[in-house]
Amino acid sequence: MTTAAARRAPGADGDAWQAAIVDIDGTLVLGDPQGHGYRALPGASALLAAIRAAGLRLAAFTNGTMHTNADYVSLLAQAGLDVAEHEVFTPANVAAHWYRGRGLQRVLVLGGVGVRQPLRDAGLEVALPEDGDPAIHVDEVLVGWHPEFRLADLEVACRAVWAGARLGTTSNARFFASRGGRMIGVSNAIAAGITSTTGARARVFGKPSALAMRTVLAHLDTPASRTVVIGDDPTLEIAMGREAGACAIGVLTGIGTTQTFAAARAERRADVVFDDAGGVAAWLRAGTAGRGPR
Repeated sequence: MTTAAARRAPGADGDAWQAAIVDIDGTLVLGDPQGHGYRALPGASALLAAIRAAGLRLAAFTNGTMHTNADYVSLLAQAGLDVAEHEVFTPANVAAHWYRGRGLQRVLVLGGVGVRQPLRDAGLEVALPEDGDPAIHVDEVLVGWHPEFRLADLEVACRAVWAGARLGTTSNARFFASRGGRMIGVSNAIAAGITSTTGARARVFGKPSALAMRTVLAHLDTPASRTVVIGDDPTLEIAMGREAGACAIGVLTGIGTTQTFAAARAERRADVVFDDAGGVAAWLRAGTAGRGPR
């Protein structure tokens, strides 16, 4: 275990934690390069058990949009991890909440069912690049996991932006953790092409955006100061948590290394870094022992 100077220990102020935001890929599981075949990482089950035992609200928050929330639940269950559908959060959920709150109606989606379904569930109309010529008649362009991306999709998206649609992306992460090592962040690559062509800046709905953190905290009905954020990437969940004022806990089972966690700017550095989720579980149990669910 490696540690940074922790700002506080669990339970140090009497009732420190009310919720936990936990990354999925690289923290709880690793999938194959296609995002399937999840295998639980060391300590993942123990971490979820410790969160339950402490009575903490849980958000399993992934930057991935290759699956629907229900599919993530199924894939995690196959890996032996019990997470409810209402506990899964993706950037598409954040986008759907944001769009609905601003009265947007029609979104051009460059992405698969994991991007589209949360928007449809929120009552939004989803347009696709192959739907004739939708570019002029959409409020927003949303880019997500889209491995079938074609040059024609880029052209339609750019024409929509030129016609006045705003640009959003589910993630600006360059890569994510899998059993095959680093995998390319598809949504970031596509959004970068649209930005380069149109000059439009993409609103980010995933980690590490403040918008994502605010939305998940509102869903949990918990302030950042009472929330612990756990993840493997010092530039994503750790940076997001620290900037919001949460306690940020790193693990070394995904993207981050001891060196990259230590190299982060002090204000965005993990409070504590453990070898794996099992270390986080023990840390939570030590700080919440005897307090019981709230």
